Amino acid sequence: MPDLQLHIAEHGRKEHTVGILFDPDETLKTLADRITETAKVDGHTALEVALGAAPVDESRCLRDVTFRHREIKLHRVCVEVHFETESAQHWFPAQGHWANVHRWACKTFMVAHDACANLELRDGAVDGPPINERNDIGHADECKVVWLVKPGPEPNG
Repeated sequence: MPDLQLHIAEHGRKEHTVGILFDPDETLKTLADRITETAKVDGHTALEVALGAAPVDESRCLRDVTFRHREIKLHRVCVEVHFETESAQHWFPAQGHWANVHRWACKTFMVAHDACANLELRDGAVDGPPINERNDIGHADECKVVWLVKPGPEPNG
């Protein structure tokens, strides 16, 4: 029996199950990467759901963690992130937080860690409303479009 069962749903598609086996000596990062590759959904966010905790310390060995859930249902949502002249799409669990999208975007677009902290996600356009990164991504019928940008001036400020 797999160590983790991921029941993956997506708008307009039939739910399917992906079983993930793991070795107690591997790290959470290794498992997160395998989930991303196998299930085509952000593994870091899926582990946060399975562990019932965020953020996940990816350097920890699996023998040192306790899974809250060994079977989880994830609703996959496409997120398209734009940064300067580039864009990339990735699948995230709807119950994941926008902070995971921010982290993934900075890694994908090779933004330095200190510079990443000075960027924010905007909904739909460069000048769209800022996204509260503590909020869930939520369900969507189509790919959600967000922009990773430098914050603009504060209103009334």
